[in-house]
This record gives sequence, structure tokens and C-alpha cells, in this order.
Amino acid sequence: MNAQPTRPRPKTAILAEINAIPHTVAGTLTEKRHLNKDGSVSVYHQLQRWTNGKNTTTYVPKNKLERVRQGIENARQRNTLLEELDEAGLADALADETTTEPNTKKKRPKPGSKSRTSSKKREKNSAKSPSTRTRT
Repeated sequence: MNAQPTRPRPKTAILAEINAIPHTVAGTLTEKRHLNKDGSVSVYHQLQRWTNGKNTTTYVPKNKLERVRQGIENARQRNTLLEELDEAGLADALADETTTEPNTKKKRPKPGSKSRTSSKKREKNSAKSPSTRTRT
């Protein structure tokens, strides 16, 4: 069964949703454990991301941890919306303004008929230089 492709949302709606995202943080949050000399374990978090072609690691304090986690989730949502925006842009680029169905059939001239463009070209060429045209 052929399902009709669904029309993507309008680009303005997608852009408005992207604009409503408060902050984004690119990267991956990792939890690190450190064994202390007294046998206890310390837990800390690092944000790893690419900056200027290099992998950088940033320590994330406990009081900023939830904000960074929310920023990473917002970045994922933004990336999903950007993919949707790309799909909407492609649909707009491929859309035919005159019809809803793409015209895949070429119109071909009937055998024996002269095309209009060739007669116009002949008229144009004959108007430019009638003296250079020779008949045999």
C-alpha cells in the first residue's frame, strides 16, 4: 500500500520552536569516579566537546550540573528541529508551484512538424545577415 508523503510543517513554525529553546550545550556529560587515599570515592562530572577542531574537557560543578544536563537535552531537540527544517526546505525546493503532482512526461513534437524555436532562430539569423546567406 502506497502512503502519501506527509507535508512537513511550515518553516516558520519550526524556526519559532527553535527560537523558544532557552540555551543549548553541545557535548557529552560524563561521570567520573576517583578513589581517594582513605578508600572513599569522589564523583565529579566533565563536559566533553569539540572546540576549534580539538576535544576539550570542562569540569562541571555540582551546582551547575542540572543546567548543563538541560542544555544538552535542548541541543538534541534543536538538532532534531534543524533536521526537520532541512526536510521542509527540500520539500519547498522540489515543490511545483503550478501543480501538486510533478510533471514527469515530456512533451515531444509530432513527427514531421517543425519546432517553434528553430523557426524563430532561423528568422533571427536571417534578419541579422541576409547578405551572407547563400543558396545553392
